[in-house]
Amino acid sequence: MMGAGSATQALAAVSILVVAVHVVIALGWSEAAIFAAARLAITFAIENMVTTGFPFGQHAFSLVTGMPRICLIPIVVGPVYFRMGCE
Repeated sequence: MMGAGSATQALAAVSILVVAVHVVIALGWSEAAIFAAARLAITFAIENMVTTGFPFGQHAFSLVTGMPRICLIPIVVGPVYFRMGCE
């Protein structure tokens, strides 16, 4: 049986996949790839800047410690922001 965290992760994964398919259909492969690359680069740049405390004060991600990261940001943050940026 799935716990609340697993269900949330599964829902996030499905929604990211649905949005990614929609973006490819709407924009085509090359423009979707450019959009995704730009979105991910901006996401990780801003999130890593914010972890320094600028401009909102200190914060940290309290996710699983073994989760892969880009600098201080868990990799899962990028696809989640990509999904939100496509709404």
